[in-house]
Amino acid sequence: MKDKAYWKALTERYFEADTTRQEEVELKQFAATTNDPDFDELRAVMGYLAVGRKQHAASEVRTKPSATRRIALYARVAAAAIFLLIALPWGYRQWQYQQENICVAYVNGERLTDDDEVMRLMKETLLAVNDEEPEMIMEKQLSDLFQTIE
Repeated sequence: MKDKAYWKALTERYFEADTTRQEEVELKQFAATTNDPDFDELRAVMGYLAVGRKQHAASEVRTKPSATRRIALYARVAAAAIFLLIALPWGYRQWQYQQENICVAYVNGERLTDDDEVMRLMKETLLAVNDEEPEMIMEKQLSDLFQTIE
């Protein structure tokens, strides 16, 4: 059995980073089993390092992509690529259609391309065609229908 002086000397060497891996394992086992207040600092440091190692290992597990995460990532990238392959040509066609969508009217042999002017002329024409009241249109249609029978 090793005495307290050996453990104190080993602790000093541990804090100076002069111990081997085997000596650190022995020191860790000793610190876990002793209640001597002279080794409180050793237990605190070793406990702190053990918690830090555990947290570091847990964070590495979370950051390393697993095979299923990689497959899910590839699936999302493939879905986005397919969406773009479909959406971009459709969007381009819509944009091209709007570029070609021009209001044109021919009035007295003259070509009009001003959208507002063409729309104004169209509304005037529709109002002129639909000048009668709805009741009058129905009466006229009924009259025309029954006049053919006579």
